[in-house]
Amino acid sequence: MDPITITITRQQAKLIAELGQRLETQDNRCTRDPIFLVQRSVLDYGLDPDYCDDDHIGWIDESELVPREHWEKITKAFIEGQPEIEIDGTTYVVDSLTRTGTKVRWETAAACFTEIGAQEYLDRNGHNLTGPEAPRIYVDSLFRNQEMIDVARLLVEVGKTCRGLL
Repeated sequence: MDPITITITRQQAKLIAELGQRLETQDNRCTRDPIFLVQRSVLDYGLDPDYCDDDHIGWIDESELVPREHWEKITKAFIEGQPEIEIDGTTYVVDSLTRTGTKVRWETAAACFTEIGAQEYLDRNGHNLTGPEAPRIYVDSLFRNQEMIDVARLLVEVGKTCRGLL
């Protein structure tokens, strides 16, 4: 291998050294070449309720999804044939509601090399990741993504060099 020389600041060297060490020593959660994904939950609706479990049946009122915490009471009123129900100050006319199937899915908001990086992102931006479930950190693999695997391994190797110089 033919070595080359590059110039970086002490601050950049410290950053690379720290990131390389994190990559090398973190708990990979039994995953080869891990990537830590910060995810938020999204509620999809408009599905056929005949193909959904009972806890995934929601209600639509004039094209707006009724809040999840009201679904159980509305379903009970529907089964019992009640024409109206009041919940938390809102009156629902049961016959005018549309029964719908729902499904929670997860969307990736950020991808990080380390769990610490993912947690830092979540701490700074978690308030924007609203959904029916709390945001989460999910570990996936960079399997067959050679470009990202190479970058992560480069950070580990250059990080070792930077640690030796600091």
